[in-house]
Amino acid sequence: MAAVASRGPAGLSPRSTIQGRPRITSTTGNPCARCGRKIPRVAVTWPEGRLCNICYYNAVHTRGVCPECLQDRLLPGPASAGGGPICATCAEIPHDFHCDSCDTEAGHHRGRLCARCALRADLHQVLGGEPEHPALRGLVDALCASERPESILVWKRSPKVQTLLRGLGDGTIPISHEGLDAVPGKPTEHIRALLQHHGLLPYRDAYLHRFEEWIAVKLEGLPAEVRQPVQHFATWHHLRNIRAKSEAGANTRGPVHSAKQEITETVKFLTWLHQTHHRTAATCTQQDADEWLAGGPTGPDPGSWTR
Repeated sequence: MAAVASRGPAGLSPRSTIQGRPRITSTTGNPCARCGRKIPRVAVTWPEGRLCNICYYNAVHTRGVCPECLQDRLLPGPASAGGGPICATCAEIPHDFHCDSCDTEAGHHRGRLCARCALRADLHQVLGGEPEHPALRGLVDALCASERPESILVWKRSPKVQTLLRGLGDGTIPISHEGLDAVPGKPTEHIRALLQHHGLLPYRDAYLHRFEEWIAVKLEGLPAEVRQPVQHFATWHHLRNIRAKSEAGANTRGPVHSAKQEITETVKFLTWLHQTHHRTAATCTQQDADEWLAGGPTGPDPGSWTR
């Protein structure tokens, strides 16, 4: 298995769970045995020498077949003569990397727990215990299965995430689209996407749902003479067509965008017609349409439009 390289400034130390930007620009301190950078503080000292946070993080996130003993396990040791990193036993690293909870060889994130088990324990705590609801159990499993559980550990520290998870755990936020709709925000949409992806929540077309909400807002405040024909046009023509596309599995982003443009222009025209000539869609004349079109694509009186 290919080595898992660190993609950011995060570094983990056996004595600290805090992630941050390693101080690698210092010209003082001891050089890292692997990268050679001067480091004011070392992450760990192994037989090969001192390691910086970045090299330590990479070491405890590298798995594969050890080129010396040919066992598939964690490979925290330095590169062998064959070029690949070696396991802790072959590197004579005096540390047992097995997690006390899952027994997987991995870098210890908290005490003797790997990052996944530490994350699972934290999620159970904020949810009020190991969840009984199948969707919540699946959500915990999905979060813990992340490629980088350390990133989820950081994500869940957000007060908004904590509030959302507590609400899901104690039932004040129902595990449904309607329940999640009551708590808008990026954390909610992230959890909704996870639940849908893993089949724990029925799929809902996000563009269709937002279009339905947009129609309701668009109709607010319009005079009845304008609102009624616009509502009929929006729901019986556009909404019905977009629902059919969604049910067929088609992407509705483009159709929703086009429908919004057409409905907006219809509102502009009917509002102008009502305010300028006191007529409706039913009493509109060809002369009215010609006058509107003569004013350009946006009509003759932008100041009178209701947006």
